Amino acid sequence: MPLRIDEIFNFIGPLLIFAGPGLAPLLLGIFLLIFLRKYLRWDLLGGFSSFSILILLGTLVLPLLAPFLVRFAGMDPSAYSDPYVLSTNYIFIGFFFLLSYIIGSLWNQEHWWKLTLTFYCIYTILYTTFFTNNVGLLTGMVGSLGHWLNQQSVQRGGQPTYYYAFILIPIYEFLSAFGTILAFYIGIKQRTFWSIRQDVSSLTQTEKTKMVTEQVNEDSESENLAVFTGQSLIPSPAIFIYLIITSLIAFTIAGEKMPWLTLHIVFPMLLTAAWAIQQVISRSTFVYSQKEKLLRAGVFAFLINTLLILVQIFGNKAPFQGKTQNGLQNTYYFLFLAILEVGLIVFLSKTTVKEKVRKSKYSLIIGLFLIMALVTTQSSYRASFINFDYPKEFLVYAHAADGPKLIMDQVEEISRRTTTGLDIKVAYDNHGLYPFWWYLRNYPNKIVYLENPTRTLEDAPLIIAGQDKYTKLEPIVKDNYYAFEYMRLWWPMQDYWNLTWERISSALKDQNMRQALFNIWFERDYTLYAHINDNQHLTLETWLPSEKMRFYIRKDMASQMWRYNTQATIEQTIETDPYESEIISRQPDGFISMSGSAPGDLNTPRGIDIAPDGTIYVADSLNHRIQQFSPDGLLLNVWGNFANVLEEDAPGGTFNEPWDVAVAHDGSVFVADTFNHRIQKFDSSGRFIKMWGIFAQGDTPESFWGPRGIAVDEDGNVFITDTGNKRVVVFDTDLNYKTQFGGGGFEPGQFDEPVGITVNSLGQIIIADTWNRRVQIFETNETGFEFTPIESFDVSAWYGQGIDNKPYLTTDLEGNIFITDPEIGRILKFSAKGKYLQGYQDINISEDLIGYPYGMHVDETGNLWFSDASSNVLSFIENP
Repeated sequence: MPLRIDEIFNFIGPLLIFAGPGLAPLLLGIFLLIFLRKYLRWDLLGGFSSFSILILLGTLVLPLLAPFLVRFAGMDPSAYSDPYVLSTNYIFIGFFFLLSYIIGSLWNQEHWWKLTLTFYCIYTILYTTFFTNNVGLLTGMVGSLGHWLNQQSVQRGGQPTYYYAFILIPIYEFLSAFGTILAFYIGIKQRTFWSIRQDVSSLTQTEKTKMVTEQVNEDSESENLAVFTGQSLIPSPAIFIYLIITSLIAFTIAGEKMPWLTLHIVFPMLLTAAWAIQQVISRSTFVYSQKEKLLRAGVFAFLINTLLILVQIFGNKAPFQGKTQNGLQNTYYFLFLAILEVGLIVFLSKTTVKEKVRKSKYSLIIGLFLIMALVTTQSSYRASFINFDYPKEFLVYAHAADGPKLIMDQVEEISRRTTTGLDIKVAYDNHGLYPFWWYLRNYPNKIVYLENPTRTLEDAPLIIAGQDKYTKLEPIVKDNYYAFEYMRLWWPMQDYWNLTWERISSALKDQNMRQALFNIWFERDYTLYAHINDNQHLTLETWLPSEKMRFYIRKDMASQMWRYNTQATIEQTIETDPYESEIISRQPDGFISMSGSAPGDLNTPRGIDIAPDGTIYVADSLNHRIQQFSPDGLLLNVWGNFANVLEEDAPGGTFNEPWDVAVAHDGSVFVADTFNHRIQKFDSSGRFIKMWGIFAQGDTPESFWGPRGIAVDEDGNVFITDTGNKRVVVFDTDLNYKTQFGGGGFEPGQFDEPVGITVNSLGQIIIADTWNRRVQIFETNETGFEFTPIESFDVSAWYGQGIDNKPYLTTDLEGNIFITDPEIGRILKFSAKGKYLQGYQDINISEDLIGYPYGMHVDETGNLWFSDASSNVLSFIENP
């Protein structure tokens, strides 16, 4: 009684699992050999070329399947540094090589080893990069498939399931698709997919010639059109169509969908199309009479004229649409084509029935092939030599733009003109690793700053930055550099995502949209499509999706390069940092540090405050909670968890990135729940009491937009910097609304991105007016409802407008004002009147430098406590 498939896998599965990585392939190989020997009669299949191709390809590919079993054994096949995984890879590869040898020898012992040797000689040369990377043999053998297994979860590209079948193939591979359909029709009609062909190796040459003549002259549609050459038949397309179907299914369900992978689907399609056109040509003689030549010319002309009529009718230039100049031109053009079409039909109708059926049919197919071949040639030339640097083609995905090359040309010219060589200092970030790590390989003074630029970049006259570094570099480049923007990366138009039958139907019913889609397909012209959809981002200057980059040239360098000057006469001086001379580096005198999410750990701490009892409260921002510590780092209390009020119910006590915390004299704790756009009040133990605020852009009392700063005065009044609404809102200690002041602008008393806020010993309100780059000081009148600006001073800081550039401030016992400069990573000290006194930078904490200082507070002994959101540290400096 034969075993069922599920019984076989129920038997072999546990053996593979429990046998271990060494024995598992051996058991699998024994099972396969027994099956092949007992059930498969190769003598019946040996005459099929398709079977021979299948065996050859299968044995060549079999060793490349080793990562499957390595992954099945519970290991990562690409973990080359693990000796156990490495040895397991070698065991599996060796076993599959042995299995390939056995199967190949059973198939054709004389020729298999020669073909395999040829394959692996080419493989070795390429995967070792011409013997310069010997480990490439292993990484290629294992990493090629191992990469695909890893990409299944990553799903790089994220393209829709119809990406290959209905986007790339219709746009670029319509010729091979048509040939594949034709081959399938011929194969079904001729029964070549399943018929066993006669072995002609033993026939005489006269018999072979007679057989060919009989088949070529046969007029039946069901005849076998195979042409005999030498001692073998041309293989049927069944194996190619099988590869097309399986490849299309495999790459459609694969996690990674990229345009270049279409090659694996298209290659068997091209072979199938070649087979189909060969079958058609074999039915058509190239020795024509004069009448037959005219007939074929007429068929080609009829075909082209018909296509032109269809394009006009189904596009937006249909005839009889009005009496405007364009309407009349379209009508006259259509009438000309229609008259020509009638004439061609009359000409073709005069041929005999036999000529019309037999010869016109094949001429029509050959004509279609020729037209599609010409369009394919045009498409290939345009993609390779015209749009090779532009996003108009769908053949590329994340496409490098011409920006890096333009920048590199300028870098070389500036360097040679100013250093007579390649010795200029040029800095680039992580987005510039490709391609500048290679482009700048001969520049000895290149600087790689990756994710975190520092002020040391001021030494580089040339800086290259990705789009995500713009705000981080603003405090460094300030007004000392010219900035030039280029395209770094762009993607093809992706309007084909989320296609529905409704979208398709709507597009096909609209003549303008049909014409727009044809223009994109035929010419890669997006003009009409952009006009119809009111899309302003389909020109090279405005293309989206894309990513830009900047090239910064220091002004003193630009003054030496007349080509880069933006004024007729440039005599620029570099703005110096007014604080640099008084900046010091020092060790902190104490700190609390632990990164993570467990109680006591910190994740991006921002605002802090010190309670009357000396304990420290911190807004543990990305852990969405408040934590309380003793001065020696002992965790006393923690409360809060994540909730987003815009997406779900967010009751009191839940947070979405709290940015600041303040403690009143009675122990009440107030929290700026920033991205829930509200203020919350708790008692000293963390018990929720009350909250206030809704997300809104406006000046009504309850409207908040990203409140980031909070302070409490001696009388218990609570001051909130409503950052997005550019104002300060005042509550009493019970969160009852009292008043507000400020508003957007740069006049005294107005704000642009107010963040940090504190109250000094005189009751004055001090505010970090971030984007106006100043500190403003306010006093209130006797009523406590009116606030007047009495003092302000500018700061050379806070240049960036990124989310990380949000400064906080505090005062010491003498009234001096400390401000944080987050993106530069420093703390600056000013007098109460705004005179610069001292700065602190490069504060070493276990070999880490201060990254993003935010909240600050001075305790009763004069120690300055501050949070570092980059290192997840609370530190203090004694009597700064």
